[in-house]
Amino acid sequence: METPIEERLVKIQRDISEQWDAEKKKIGADLTERYTRAEVDERLGQLKTNLDEDLKRKVEELVKASHEDPRYRVDLVPRREFSFYRSMAKTSTTQEDSWAIYRDFLTSHSDQKDVERFQYLSSRLAIISLGARLAGKTNYVAAASKNIQVRKWWHEYRQLQMDFFPDEFYQRAFDTQATAEALWVPDVLGADLMRYLEIRGAVLPNIRSFQLPAALWRCPITLAAGKAHGFREVVVAPTTYPDPTGAQMYDDSSAPFGRVTFDVARFRSVIISTREFIEESIIPMIEWTIGEAMDGIRRAAEDTFFNGDKTSPGIDSETSYAAASATGRVDNKILWNGVRRNASASGITLVTGGGSTGFDDLVLAKQRCGRYAIEPSDWLWCCSPASYLDLLDVGEFATVEKIGERATVVTGQVGAILGSPVVVSEYVPSNVSASGYQTTSTNNTTVLIGFHRPSYWLGNWRGITTETDRQAIVNQDYVYAWYSADLQKMRAESEKTESVIINIAVA
Repeated sequence: METPIEERLVKIQRDISEQWDAEKKKIGADLTERYTRAEVDERLGQLKTNLDEDLKRKVEELVKASHEDPRYRVDLVPRREFSFYRSMAKTSTTQEDSWAIYRDFLTSHSDQKDVERFQYLSSRLAIISLGARLAGKTNYVAAASKNIQVRKWWHEYRQLQMDFFPDEFYQRAFDTQATAEALWVPDVLGADLMRYLEIRGAVLPNIRSFQLPAALWRCPITLAAGKAHGFREVVVAPTTYPDPTGAQMYDDSSAPFGRVTFDVARFRSVIISTREFIEESIIPMIEWTIGEAMDGIRRAAEDTFFNGDKTSPGIDSETSYAAASATGRVDNKILWNGVRRNASASGITLVTGGGSTGFDDLVLAKQRCGRYAIEPSDWLWCCSPASYLDLLDVGEFATVEKIGERATVVTGQVGAILGSPVVVSEYVPSNVSASGYQTTSTNNTTVLIGFHRPSYWLGNWRGITTETDRQAIVNQDYVYAWYSADLQKMRAESEKTESVIINIAVA
């Protein structure tokens, strides 16, 4: 049985296909007797260039629908046993160490119901405290609230605190005296609110995401696949100690072992609001601000996945490698090496003729990547809205209603071609030159990206966290979202695991 989101995708796809076919018939079949073939082709070209706003709107709805599907989300929150935190709490001696352990405890999933309940209460009390500050009540404490429900939450929260850790641990973590336990409410939101933080885009849920065991971690990989030698009995006693190197499976240039190093980079989003702004808003601004800060992380991560380049001058002219010394702000695209940069490094970028993708371009893109493009389900095509519209003219492109239930296998899938799924992302660039990169001159084309999904791993370190701050002198409140992760290609840089079809005209 189709879900509402699948029905929506099918309807939008059907509308697009029917309208496109109808327009082609109107210009082509009905006018063949009066126009030459060249004139018909010209009219069809004009149709593609001047695609009506209704069709563009439907494509935007398609992208939005794929992003909103709640089934396809990457959980960026780590899971740890509570015994881990209890043992760590016994050895923490400083305020900094104790607070770091407590913060990690709040933002980690647990199978224990009491821990889940504690995180729920902690988040609610933190949001209520933030709301009180926004209302000018700087000395507000939940323990003394006039609302009986809030006081009940506080007492349940305090009871669970005592069950989990001794009071001296909280005293160190919050840097307070025992008499100030009413202040033991953190400004970091708990793991129960991580529904805001799940990656909801169409691409990152389709690659491997895992929790890093450390912020700097080396993953062993194999680099070669050698064969055994044949063997015949040795009947002559050796006169010297035999050297085994002549018989080894690998020579010195094809060692079987290597490693990929994950070294996390940090994303940060900040939203600043004033008391006046909150008071004048007609929507619950606190919840919106928190959610928007989290979504800022998601957008930056997906953008960097496609367009990141850690080494200056970078593949795109707009990427900045300067750092703001006072705030630590840098361009998100310099934190990871993305798919387009890796395609450039392996020399696989392709060129399309005439500004439009043809079936032969798609075949060539897979052919250039050899064994990495053989298994259809391991290969993912990624389009911008503009290159998706261009792809509709390829007769071999199978839309959602044609591939049926297979569309639920891949997040945000809008179709398939050559057996591989197709998704749409707003971060596949539509402002690059005919070379496939952004330059200082004309940037009026888009691209179509294909890559081998198992070759890309996303390592998450401690998930995404949020916290609040206040500058009372200017009556401003701040919501911060933090995410530490690293993206790595699990193959040598020269391996052709991705391709980019370039020079696709933007209508």
